[in-house]
Parts: sequence; C-alpha cells; structure tokens
Amino acid sequence: MNNITCECHLCDINNESTDKYCCQTKVNKLQMTMKQYEDICKDKPPIITVDNTEANRLFNIWNEHGCKYIVNEKTGIIKFL
Repeated sequence: MNNITCECHLCDINNESTDKYCCQTKVNKLQMTMKQYEDICKDKPPIITVDNTEANRLFNIWNEHGCKYIVNEKTGIIKFL
C-alpha cells in the first residue's frame, strides 16, 4: 500500500480486505490528507451539493484535523490547500 499514489483500481467493492487501497479510506484513517486526495486520487466521485448541516459537520471535522481549505463564495466549491 502506498499513501502517495492512487491505488483505487485495486479496491474491489466485493472484497473488504481491499478497502485499504481506496483513497477515501486512506483519508478516513488519516493516512492521506484531503489535499493529497484532491491532487492524487483518480477515482473521485462526482461533485455533489450538501445542505448546511452536512457542510458544517464536514467543516468541523476538517478544522479539527487542521485541514486548510477555501470556499468559493459564488460556486460553493471547496479547494483544499
């Protein structure tokens, strides 16, 4: 397993033991930062819209973990620094 490269293609949704290769799992386990995820992952899901409650929940998590980001006030798109 390499935390600096995207290994999502090795992840098999039917085999739990391959979750460790998923970039999102690496982020969840603090093995990869959101900035690395944004720059490295080749298998990102499409951009979605979330309500204010979910946005605040995510902002709190990112702030607790020291993530640096900016929010485009016009589009709402979040960019990790």
